[in-house]
Order: sequence, then C-alpha cells, then structure tokens
Amino acid sequence: MASDSLVGELAARAQVDQTGEAFDRIQQELVAAAGRVRARLEAHLEKLRRTDPAKAEDFWERLTPEWKDKYCDRAGEHIAKWREFMPHLDGFAQAYEIGVGPGSLFRLLTELKGVRMWGCDADPEHSIVFRELRKEVGIADRVDNFPVQRRAPVPIPEGTEALMGFYTTFSRKFSVQDWEWLLDFCRERLVGEKWIVMLPNPKSFGREGVAEFFRRKADFPLLDRKVPEESQLWHNRAFCRFSLA
Repeated sequence: MASDSLVGELAARAQVDQTGEAFDRIQQELVAAAGRVRARLEAHLEKLRRTDPAKAEDFWERLTPEWKDKYCDRAGEHIAKWREFMPHLDGFAQAYEIGVGPGSLFRLLTELKGVRMWGCDADPEHSIVFRELRKEVGIADRVDNFPVQRRAPVPIPEGTEALMGFYTTFSRKFSVQDWEWLLDFCRERLVGEKWIVMLPNPKSFGREGVAEFFRRKADFPLLDRKVPEESQLWHNRAFCRFSLA
C-alpha cells in the first residue's frame, strides 16, 4: 500500500498537471481550433462582400464582432482564465454546464479530469461564433439548444453529479426565491454530492437579498474568508460552490 506521503505527492503532481503542461497542450489545441473557425468565417464574409454586400452586412451583424474578437482572435486569453479554477472543479464524474458558449471549459474538464460533460446554451441566430467553435472542438452533439429561464426545469441527464454555470446571463433577474427553486430542483435531480458550481453574472448580486443568500449558502474557494464581504462578489473571486447532499 502506498504511503500517505506518496499518495500526497502523486495528488500534487496530478494537480500541477491539470494547470501545467496538460492544460497548456489543450489550450494550444483550442486556440488552433479558434484560428480555423476564424479563417472560415472571414473567408465566408469576404466571399459575401464580393457577391452580395447586403448579405455580407447581415452576416457581420449576426457574427457578433465582439464575440469573434474575444473567442477567436484572442482565444488564448479567454482560455487561460480557466487555469485558476481547475483545482476547485473536482468531486464529480458527470456534469451539466449551463451556458456552454465556445466550449473551452467543457473540453478542459473532459480531457483534464475525465468528466462526462453535457450542457446547454441558448442558440439565437447571432451565436454563429459559438456554434462553429463547438463544432470545431467536437462537442456540438452534447450541447442542448435550451435557454434557461426562471423556475423552469433544466434538461439535466440522469447520473449527473454537478450543475455548472460561469458568467451566467440567465441569472441577472433571478430573485432569492428563484435561486432557492433552482437549488431545490438540483437537490432532486442530481446524484452523489450534488454540486452546484457557479460564477454568476455580477448583476445577479444586485437583486435584493441575493448577495446575502450566496454569502450564507455557498463556499467561495478563491477567497480567503469563509463569508466574503459583499464587495468581493463582483469579479472572479465570486466563484462559488453549493453541496446539496
């Protein structure tokens, strides 16, 4: 049987690998995928500009230029932000992500931690960049076209142990009662430790009582205090977890 010190050393090595060379390798693959998507989109746009300027203008608007800039042109910066979260995304073998977006976290958890990932995202006409990126990284068939709404069941597959949502836009109008409904729904739907892992949109905390609700109910692993000050809930430090088991 391995000694406690050896077990600790192996665990530490695994943790470093999740944020070190293995992370770098996947980041490079995702950046390369974003580059291929960017090239295809730009080629299509240029063709439309030559053949049908009106359609080109419409395509450019639906492309959502700021998304192309953030998730294609500057993909490395977007992906790098997930590095500090990796040590805190453990304890579950199957997860469902609300708001998959370009799929970077989805792919990182699948490859770095072997998590069976599923998820959803609203799929409006203007989300071309997200759709193409998800196809390019091979996860499109595991992402539902589902806009999350207040007090509406989420299509979480059986056997899911964690619900995840980062920079969530759906939650901006959630009241305390809406959050309580979501926790109750997940308590019934999830299995195992029943994790909810969240980094809510900062505007979520502007609703009456919501910041205090999170301060009382959630664990904040990136903060140095068990109960954070309300002012700390307005950036990445607001990353939090609920265990509902």
